[in-house]
Amino acid sequence: GVQNALIIRARDAEDEETLDHSTVLTILNHFTAQATVEAANLCHNAARFFLARARNRADFETALTLIVLAIDKYGRSGNWHHRAAATHWQSVAYERLGEKEEDAKARTQARQLWEKAVELDPSNKGFLQNLENERKRETELVS
Repeated sequence: GVQNALIIRARDAEDEETLDHSTVLTILNHFTAQATVEAANLCHNAARFFLARARNRADFETALTLIVLAIDKYGRSGNWHHRAAATHWQSVAYERLGEKEEDAKARTQARQLWEKAVELDPSNKGFLQNLENERKRETELVS
């Protein structure tokens, strides 16, 4: 949890006085063998760090690798909102890599996952907003 918070802080920081790319990877090396939601969250937020702080194409590719690992750790059933959010960022990584076909697939999958999350928790305003946003992203790609 502490490492996850540090990575989120580094991802969102305005200044460069936070964790660097190699430190984030070092942190991940200690936890990626775990098959837990916490390890998935760590991979997810590390991927978002590499997207937010990308220096080159290799950082986008690292983000994609990490987000795929996170999605795998979230499992195939349950964790709908985690999987939906991670798949959204997978789409962003594909978009930044110029992989339009993979981006389109990920956008559709993210929308479907948000639909399932809303089906299970229809009063969750955050889920409803994320579903609406994902529908807009999917429509934007088509147009």
